[in-house]
Amino acid sequence: MKFIKLISFLLFFISQLFFAQELPPIIKFNSNYYKAGSQNWMIDQDKSEFIYFANNEGLLEFNGTEWKLYPSPNETILRSVKVVGNKIYTGCVRIQTKVNFS
Repeated sequence: MKFIKLISFLLFFISQLFFAQELPPIIKFNSNYYKAGSQNWMIDQDKSEFIYFANNEGLLEFNGTEWKLYPSPNETILRSVKVVGNKIYTGCVRIQTKVNFS
C-alpha cells in the first residue's frame, strides 16, 4: 500500500513539473522585417516596455508591434545601449576607412 501511495505521489509531482512552467512565445524576426542590419549587439528595455537594440545600422526601437530605426551618425556601429529613466545611452565603434601615413 505504501508503494502505491509513493508511486502515485511521484507521478503527481512529475506531472506538475511538466505543466507548471509555461514558456513565453518566441518570435524570430528576420532583418528584412525590421529593415536594419543583421547583427544586434545589446538589448535593453524601458519602463514603457519598449525594447531597444544596439544594431550595426543604428538604434532599433520595438514597441511590441512596430520597429523604428534611428540611424547612427557617421555610419558608426552601435555596440551598446542602456536605458536610464527617460534617457537612452548608446556606445559605438567608429570604423575609419582612410588611413593617412604622412
